[in-house]
Amino acid sequence: LYGHTIHSIHRLDRETSGLLLLGKNPRISQKVSLLFEKDLIKKCYFLIAHKNPSSTPFPFTAKERMDREEGQIPRGMMSFFPEKSQQGKKAETHFELLYETTDYVLALAFPLTGRQHQIRVHSACHGYPLLGDKLYNGDPKVFIRFKDHVATEEDHQKMQIPRQALHAAALKVSYPTNKMSTFFAPLPPDLSNWIKDMMGLSSENVSQLIKAKLDQGFNKI
Repeated sequence: LYGHTIHSIHRLDRETSGLLLLGKNPRISQKVSLLFEKDLIKKCYFLIAHKNPSSTPFPFTAKERMDREEGQIPRGMMSFFPEKSQQGKKAETHFELLYETTDYVLALAFPLTGRQHQIRVHSACHGYPLLGDKLYNGDPKVFIRFKDHVATEEDHQKMQIPRQALHAAALKVSYPTNKMSTFFAPLPPDLSNWIKDMMGLSSENVSQLIKAKLDQGFNKI
């Protein structure tokens, strides 16, 4: 579009949709990267997750520490440890409920730190594994079978959708001025179609629910 290199400032997991902030030159990219490092940019993610009777009640803040363990299989999987443990690195995510049924929730996640797979791990360890998450669904062998292209029909039925139901819905940024600006990304068709079929909510309904909770969540991080 611009005829020159565009610079990444932060990252999304490959299967995560939504907002991605990019820099048009190295100087700006470095300047805005520092805002991320100082937690001066606030992020909000939308998710669809399974739930069970032992799931943590909303709202809640997950503070489990995270890191990779030696010999972990699959190799890219993150482990979690208690908040006061000496293992792992500090991680913190605040969760707000949007809508729930007997088996599923629509929720928002507001990460205060930026660990790899943070939202997926924190959500799963509190009883809300993300819909379509092949790695943190309770059986990491599912991920291996998908990776090796030998996933079973049962695996596909368990996942329901081809990728994890995680969407970078909003960013709150104080740049290039000191005034905070909020950017919003509507839900993509794969998530909005599943919600319409399974919950009877339109994408407009969900967008209204998200926007109604944004400031409340941002004020808690």
